[in-house]
Amino acid sequence: MAIETDRSSWKLANPNSPRQISVLACLVALLSYFAAWLGGTLTVGPHVDWPLWLGNVVLVSILLLVSRSLWPIVIAAAYAAFVVNDLLAGLTIRSIVLLILSDTCEVLTAAFGLSYAFAGVPRLNSVRALAKFFLFGVVLPSFAGTFFVPLAVHGSYWVNWRIGFFSEAIVCLTLMPAILGWFGKRPTQGRESRTNPLEAAALIAGLVVVGYFAFAAPGRYSSETLLYALVPFLLWAALRFGTTGVSSSAIAIAVLAMWGATHGRGPFIESGSRHNVLSLQLFLFFTAAPFMVLAAIVEESKQASEQLFRSIFENAQIGIAYFNITSQEHISNRALHEMLGYSGEELSRLSSGMRLSLRRNALLERNDMPNSSRENGTLTNMSNTSFGATAAFLLPTRNFSCLGTPTASRGTFSD
Repeated sequence: MAIETDRSSWKLANPNSPRQISVLACLVALLSYFAAWLGGTLTVGPHVDWPLWLGNVVLVSILLLVSRSLWPIVIAAAYAAFVVNDLLAGLTIRSIVLLILSDTCEVLTAAFGLSYAFAGVPRLNSVRALAKFFLFGVVLPSFAGTFFVPLAVHGSYWVNWRIGFFSEAIVCLTLMPAILGWFGKRPTQGRESRTNPLEAAALIAGLVVVGYFAFAAPGRYSSETLLYALVPFLLWAALRFGTTGVSSSAIAIAVLAMWGATHGRGPFIESGSRHNVLSLQLFLFFTAAPFMVLAAIVEESKQASEQLFRSIFENAQIGIAYFNITSQEHISNRALHEMLGYSGEELSRLSSGMRLSLRRNALLERNDMPNSSRENGTLTNMSNTSFGATAAFLLPTRNFSCLGTPTASRGTFSD
């Protein structure tokens, strides 16, 4: 069974003193300035087009992770960083005002829309949730915020509008789910949670190597056929890491693709600069979108399986207990509570008192077992089998037999 940890409840995300609020404002300003600066450096062609604009998405992600009462402070800190970056970039006051107006439309549309649609931090664990996120977090904010951008730059209004729309939509579709997945709520599952970082590192390392030769390597080393080699990595990310994994992988691909295009390498340098920018944007958008849908379908399937298991677990006519040795998680069903006369909290203390430890050779050992009492059982029999270690505990009213694995133990009770 999975349990959720809320990493968005950090003390910094909900400060309750002027000092903490000041620290939060400084961090937001630094992150916003870095995001704006990075977006300005990733330009393509002589027209200095921005294929991706990162600042607004970082700001919206922070707003969704903090209390709404802090939104004015966070927005003011971010906008101050944006203005400083624009002034250093040499933009006119008129252009800065129009860009801030565009940022305001996009940020408020996304923040209020996603807060209304999800009643909190978005979790893209179903196709329906992904559809709501796509509408309120990708399409509407990008559409609302892009109308003022072409007025602040030179060139054709609709060409600039098209580039601006996709620059916002791509980042909303990729970077925002990654940030919310990294710092929001997520399930943890004992042993699997320890192996995921290593697996994620292997995924990103392989993706970066293939992406480098596909987008950023010198001409004699690069090959457009390697674009197809990205598909297995994106499938890996979707099936194993969900929407957070797909969005993180898409970010790695986007950075490599834009770096290659900026330096005249990769598959997006053959035609006119404006056409190259649109081709790059469409490639990134339609690379991420299908695998995001696949990841949402996988997450939805896992949820349905989990709900089915919980239904069977809770409605079973026999007493069942589950104890995860790694995470110390204890779950027991209603039938077990009625059989033993213990509440769930009392059985949780009982499992903690047993302090079972399963070694690599699957042997179950006794460690500081207390005497028999209402809250603690007595170890009466222990054996090792080919499929694991088993032990029997004598409780005041029932016998408890336990099958242990390296990660968890499950038990049934009988007279």
